[in-house]
Parts: sequence; structure tokens; C-alpha cells
Amino acid sequence: FGREIELTWAYAGVEIEFLRPATGQSPYPGSQEASGLVQLVSLLAALYDNEVQCVLIDEPEVSLHPQLQSFLLREIQSAAGGPASGKKLIVLSTHSPSMLSLSKLGDLTSIVFFHDAAAPPTQISASAPELENSALKGLIARMGMAHRMAFFSPTVVLVEGPSDEIIMNALASRLGISPGAAGVEILPVTGKGEIPSVAKLFRLMGMSVFTLSDLDGFTDDVA
Repeated sequence: FGREIELTWAYAGVEIEFLRPATGQSPYPGSQEASGLVQLVSLLAALYDNEVQCVLIDEPEVSLHPQLQSFLLREIQSAAGGPASGKKLIVLSTHSPSMLSLSKLGDLTSIVFFHDAAAPPTQISASAPELENSALKGLIARMGMAHRMAFFSPTVVLVEGPSDEIIMNALASRLGISPGAAGVEILPVTGKGEIPSVAKLFRLMGMSVFTLSDLDGFTDDVA
């Protein structure tokens, strides 16, 4: 992002200054920089400090550019691991789909889903038989941002494709209903054949799942 950072000791502690070499201007204090970048300095300092063994991070995405969220997630992944391996125990809470680290089905077991203050959180067991489902493994491998957004919704409505999503959103607009404000994510899947595996995935995470499909879905052995 074209920034250099200077850290200096002052009477009150460490002072942060930023510098943009391309502009030829003098360094400027952190108070004049975006709050997300200032926050990033302290987060990286904790991740890079070998004496810090445990890091608890609350919403690291706050005020942070999406591309910097991806950068920070990579740095967290490189620092995280078991203490015996010289890595850090890192726990983070997030509302950002960009901060979800999912490359394989087993990664789901490291996520705890909090739905409501009155309901217990959900965590998928490493011994859950669904984790051996080949269709779900393929789904995780090609999961897009729309799927990741649904991870934060207590209710997921599965539709066959983008055209169904457009129709549902148009109906909601006509009726003056906001699905998002109600905690509902409308998720298009690749045809009705995908619906069973996607429904299993979100039910594992404790979400309520509804489906909208043509009647031929019942004749194609996807009941």
C-alpha cells in the first residue's frame, strides 16, 4: 500500500509515523492515517514478536481495506500453530467473510459459530461423518464469497441459481422486506443437485436451512 512505518520511543511510549516515499513528503503521525492501518501495526507487532505466545484478536477487519484483510489473514495463518512447534495460539472473532480460512473441509472444525446470546455456540466435531462427504469436500474447494457470507446468517435459503436469487430479492423489495436485516441469506447453488450437500453443511453449523426448488427436484432423487 505504498507506506513505510517508523516507530520511535517517546515519553508516552511508542510513537508511530507513516511515510509515503513516492510523494517525497515528510513522515506524518499515525493520527493522520487511516485507523485500520494504525491498528494493523499493533496486530503485526504481536504476530511477529517471538515472546508473545497467545494472541486474542477481536474483529481484525475493522476499518481495514479488503486486500489488507487478506494480507493480515495470511500473516495470522503463518504465525498460528501449536506451542510445541514454536507457533502461537491465535483466537479471533470476526464478522468478515474475508477472514474465514477455509481450504479444506477439516478447517471447519476450528470455527465456533455464535448464533444468539440465548443459544449455545456450535462447533463441528472432527468425527462428524459429514466431513467424509465427497460432495462437501468439493464444495469447500470451490466455495465463493456468497457461501462465506452465509456463514454469518442464522437462516439460509438455498435456491437453484442466480435467476432464482434475483426473483427472491425482487419479491422481497416489492413486499418491503429486508432478508439481510432478518438474518437471512439467499444462496444460489449450482443446480438442485447441489442442494443436499449444501444443506448438510449449513445444518452442521447450526443454521436453519430452507430450500426453493422446482417440482422436478422431487423426481430427481434429491428429496
